[in-house]
Amino acid sequence: MTTMSFYEARTHLSELLSQVARGKKVLITRHGKPAAVLGPPPQEGPQNVRQVVEEMLAFRDNEGPTLGGQATIRELIDEGRSLRLGRSVVCPMTGPAATLYSRAK
Repeated sequence: MTTMSFYEARTHLSELLSQVARGKKVLITRHGKPAAVLGPPPQEGPQNVRQVVEEMLAFRDNEGPTLGGQATIRELIDEGRSLRLGRSVVCPMTGPAATLYSRAK
């Protein structure tokens, strides 16, 4: 692993990124103390789409169709419709909303 100062790293950033892209790791120091390590990103293999969908469905089943545990998606949809129609609404997440009017009149 190569070590270089913050000033050197900043001055030669383009060259440094080329080295990192080739798999080299670089320790950057500030006042002689380690501050950061630059390295190539982790290799990610292709994800199985079926597995990702199963994980999303499991999350939905565990967490339920709510946002932050306070408002359901249905409540937010209804709030949006009410605002488009110019009605005041109270959202469980945001509280009283101002009356808005549709631009199309």
